[in-house]
Amino acid sequence: MKSIAIRKLLAAMCAVLLLTACEEKIDLNLDQEQFSRLVVEGWIKDNTETQTIRLTRTAPYDSNAPCPPVTGANVTVTAGEKVVVFYETRPGVYQASDFRGEPGTTYHLSIHHQNNHYTAASTMPVAFPIDSVKATRFHFGMPADIPHYQLLVYGQEDPAPGQFYIFQHAKNGQWNDTMTSWSFLSDFAINGQYLKGAPMNIIESESEEFTVQLRSLAVEQEYLMFIDQCFYSYMPDMFFSPPPATVTGNISGGALGYFAATSVSTSQPLVVRKRDHFTQ
Repeated sequence: MKSIAIRKLLAAMCAVLLLTACEEKIDLNLDQEQFSRLVVEGWIKDNTETQTIRLTRTAPYDSNAPCPPVTGANVTVTAGEKVVVFYETRPGVYQASDFRGEPGTTYHLSIHHQNNHYTAASTMPVAFPIDSVKATRFHFGMPADIPHYQLLVYGQEDPAPGQFYIFQHAKNGQWNDTMTSWSFLSDFAINGQYLKGAPMNIIESESEEFTVQLRSLAVEQEYLMFIDQCFYSYMPDMFFSPPPATVTGNISGGALGYFAATSVSTSQPLVVRKRDHFTQ
């Protein structure tokens, strides 16, 4: 029995020696330019905002620096026979000011950069017209010691089926473009109905008085699927969960990101007073 135990111990020691002897250091160069990919963030809207398309490149996996801008690209958007040139106004930002989108029109994006060509297309849906907005106290906000409010939207949903909307809010004139603050709506259950106080965005504020606005952006279903991928990628890893896949958009040529055409409806500013919702 003693000899058997000794043989087992020697076998285990040999296994450890083999494993350590086979260990080899491998350096992975993830900073090379060949691994970098173009990232596109572009909207075509039907309001008076300056149309903007942002181009960046992916950063190394372990980098905390901002994604580097892509400069010197040729960017155009075509609708039928009309070709609109987007000019670079600052590094990586391409804009066209005298151009407004129209619902029902398909827009084609073309990007030429360093002998590479990228394309995308998006059709602008019909807007959800916001009649009015109200604010009510939201009782389940966190942290609990900060007042939270929920915006309620009123408006007539378009009777055509297959409509999808994003709702963004502004506080004191500053629009919040963080995806985690957006609300989403499809017409699967409310097609053609008048919305009477549908609950939307949640806002926190310690101010005694402030103004809020809500705007709807009508988008294609594919864009909401893209946003869903972004949320999944943004969420922290769960135990035994697989690593998130690369978020794919509608840009050709191996680029990342999304080019979307959207019609916009914006509410009038609403004054919210803390004393109307919270008692001392």
